[in-house]
Amino acid sequence: MKYIEQSKFSQTIVSFRYILPFEKETITGYNLLCYMLKSKTEDFDNKQIISYEFNKNYGMKMSISLTVYGNQLSFQVQFRFIRPDWIEKKDYTESIIHIMDQFIDHPVFTEENLKESKYLLRNRLFAQKDDPATVAVLESLHMISKDHSISISTNGYEDEIDEITLEDICHLYNRFPSPLIYAAGKLDSTLESYLSQIKQTEECHADYEILMDTLSYKEKYILKEIEQTYISKVYATKIDTRDPSYYSLLVMNSILGQSPVNLLFTEIREKNSYCYSIGSSLIRFDGALYIYAGCDSENVNAILDLMDQQIVRLQTMDYSDELLEQAKKDLIDGLLAGFDEEYIYIERQFLSDLLNQNGCAEEKIKKIQNVTKEDISHCANLLSQISLAVVKEDESCTI
Repeated sequence: MKYIEQSKFSQTIVSFRYILPFEKETITGYNLLCYMLKSKTEDFDNKQIISYEFNKNYGMKMSISLTVYGNQLSFQVQFRFIRPDWIEKKDYTESIIHIMDQFIDHPVFTEENLKESKYLLRNRLFAQKDDPATVAVLESLHMISKDHSISISTNGYEDEIDEITLEDICHLYNRFPSPLIYAAGKLDSTLESYLSQIKQTEECHADYEILMDTLSYKEKYILKEIEQTYISKVYATKIDTRDPSYYSLLVMNSILGQSPVNLLFTEIREKNSYCYSIGSSLIRFDGALYIYAGCDSENVNAILDLMDQQIVRLQTMDYSDELLEQAKKDLIDGLLAGFDEEYIYIERQFLSDLLNQNGCAEEKIKKIQNVTKEDISHCANLLSQISLAVVKEDESCTI
């Protein structure tokens, strides 16, 4: 167990992380399992009893989530509760332990709960399909390469839901390896002893493959009955998270479209009023950067041209020193802000373990501060376009 002791927080978080292969064949089942693990245990027969138990323990909360790290899927069960040394109730710690034990080791899976979980997942995927901004991003990723994990939908596939049986769900649950366990905040000796005696994985190792420019460029235009067009354009960065240029890539993305003041917003939204929203984001374990925008359909070509021009400006160092320094400041402020949240401590420790990197915040800040325009030019020159998805208003439809 990795225990990050912090006395400044009123709550404690305990995270169980199961590291699994990220595969198209199993991702829909794992999404269903997220719902099913919350539904019933040996001692808690239904959601009403579960809600009562959480409320009885001063608003204890549990969340279950899936996060992708390259070729690996983190199935996380996380508990949040008031730190034990602030509660006078005698059996408080034992009650917290009982709840964790029920959901981690004694879930109950039934046909009724599977049916409900399928309904919930189907509704979520339907809402996702109905959101043109999400459709644009997902389509731009799905078309890249069927042999790369970036093309797999983290939320699963609607056409696979009905095929999954209760036996399949039990099989997926039984495949779980021993968890990685992280705690942040304040534990008492009883909780620490309980967590320490659980059989757990002590190490994790990254497994990912960054995109390269050997991929052929692909694009897709989709007509939908919507009021606004959405663009998603993906680039291969060819920079690994452990590459010396990684922090230069972070600053480059901040200047391009992540900081509140950035090239894309200033040139396309502010100066030309071509779009309603615009920005850029990194998918670091896949070595990808994508630019997204919401606009009117008649402005798509102009926006795509201006996107290309902003990349050229990064390559030729055609932007102010002030913008560079502001981008660095925004990144550093975001890094420091994380120290106000318990879960950020856990996420950073997990990533440190995954990548076998133990750099402290001061080292990361120094690396950000040392980035030059020449470093950013190097990153920008490595960028290669690999996909474009545009979800356009269908002008033949009446909205």
